[in-house]
Amino acid sequence: METRNNGCLGSIQYLKSFLVELNIFRSNSTDENVVRIEKWSTRFYVLILSVSIVILSWYNALHTERRQVEIKSPSMNTYIELQNKTGVSDIMCPCAQISSLYGSFVELIPTYHEICSSIFISQQWIEVLFDNITSMHYILDFRATASLQFQVLRELCSLSQLTINNMISNFFDEEFICNYLLSEDIFNEQIQAVVDNLQAEIKTDFLFSFSFVRSLIYGNQMWSAIQTNFILLTYTFDGVNWRVGVGTIIYPPQSSYPNGCICDSTSLCPAPTGYYDDALLDTDFGFVEQLNSSFLFQNWFVNCWPLESLLSSSLEQNFLTNQSVLNIIAMHLDKTSSFLNLTLLASLNESMNINQNNTLRDISQSTMFLKKLSTNITYSQYFTQCQPKSCLYTLDRRVTFLYMFTTLCGLFGGLSVVLRLIIPYVVAFFFQRSDQRSLHDTLATSSKLNKNIIALI
Repeated sequence: METRNNGCLGSIQYLKSFLVELNIFRSNSTDENVVRIEKWSTRFYVLILSVSIVILSWYNALHTERRQVEIKSPSMNTYIELQNKTGVSDIMCPCAQISSLYGSFVELIPTYHEICSSIFISQQWIEVLFDNITSMHYILDFRATASLQFQVLRELCSLSQLTINNMISNFFDEEFICNYLLSEDIFNEQIQAVVDNLQAEIKTDFLFSFSFVRSLIYGNQMWSAIQTNFILLTYTFDGVNWRVGVGTIIYPPQSSYPNGCICDSTSLCPAPTGYYDDALLDTDFGFVEQLNSSFLFQNWFVNCWPLESLLSSSLEQNFLTNQSVLNIIAMHLDKTSSFLNLTLLASLNESMNINQNNTLRDISQSTMFLKKLSTNITYSQYFTQCQPKSCLYTLDRRVTFLYMFTTLCGLFGGLSVVLRLIIPYVVAFFFQRSDQRSLHDTLATSSKLNKNIIALI
């Protein structure tokens, strides 16, 4: 054990002696100052070179190498693999065809409100509601207005579908222009943004047509064929000569208009519809008397014009979702059609998912009877349309050990030469300055001592 300790101490002493006496700038000079400068130059040289090598090694270990790679005629799978590959960035794939039709890679599927595909807008249902004395019924009676209301509903659904289909068709004929291939995520985001803008344009176009029709009807005070706003009056003063005039319908008082309502001053005079005891209208007067009803529909109204009547009504809690009420309609129509004996809407109430305050005006203006516009984007078709002939990308990767070794060897050679040239002169300069300062201090001390001696003499 003691021998081993002695051996370790001997090795340490030898290493210490070696470092102290190390001199790579040896000039075989016997001058002590020169030898001292050479040894200190060696120490600074080794220290600075070692620190520099460590710093350069750490920098190279963290440094990434960037190089540009080109792939000819890449497939879509190759392009996707490049996107998912670690270290790959700035993928640029110029398109051989910079423009392509939206219809070649986008499919838009509109889903309309259930009412627009229901039996209530069919010609058969409209014909069931109409008979030869329809126009002679009391105007608040369901039989007087229902047939025309559902015709209007059918036309609104048709207007919505026509507007949406035309806008979609025009969209498919428009071109998507891009010089470079877009990644799938960015491409989907851009197409979805275009589709969202298309839906806004569809709504604007529909509401313009819708508002124009309503304004045209009311502004021109058009006469309703079922006389819900104006009534044709025939009268005579002598029993021989008859005259024809127009009377304004005055709706009976309601909570919103306690004094009655006339259609020449407003288009909104909603009154609940139903079945009334006195079914026929007295055409000698324009005033609508409040007759006794045998049955009133919930959320279904009569208004000045058939369009306004429909828009004032709601789809909630009325005959549209109640088979028993449909049976009452069949009874009052006095028709034994197998059409009415069907279970028309067994589960419509659940499938419609309608809010209580959701009137047909709300549905037409907010959704245009469109529940959803599904978007199917086929990225592979877009890639085929783009037809990239090549892809350039930047590859970031860690440097290899061989690259690091050769770099350090080159740096070591240049750095060592520079340090061997500079360090001896720098060390010599500092030692010279240090010796001059020491000599100056010595002379100053000696001069002061001489002065003290002289003073004592």
